[in-house]
Amino acid sequence: MKTSRWSFHVARITALEFNAAGTHCVSGSLDTNVYVWSTLSVGKYIAIKGASKDGVSDVAWIGENKIVTSGADAAIKVWDVSI
Repeated sequence: MKTSRWSFHVARITALEFNAAGTHCVSGSLDTNVYVWSTLSVGKYIAIKGASKDGVSDVAWIGENKIVTSGADAAIKVWDVSI
């Protein structure tokens, strides 16, 4: 599937990972935000604004509805997301 609608980040994307089922993708950026995108419904997403004060370095799925992020602020955070 191709889309141009996944364009909410306003700075370089530093991390991107699909979940095991391939139904969602999580992205992190230097703009401090994290987005969880649906690959099944293009307009559906979850925004986590200000996830890391100095930019998001990495993202990963740690369960069906949980992601972990790390950032330049030296914080590791776990997020519950309803997908």
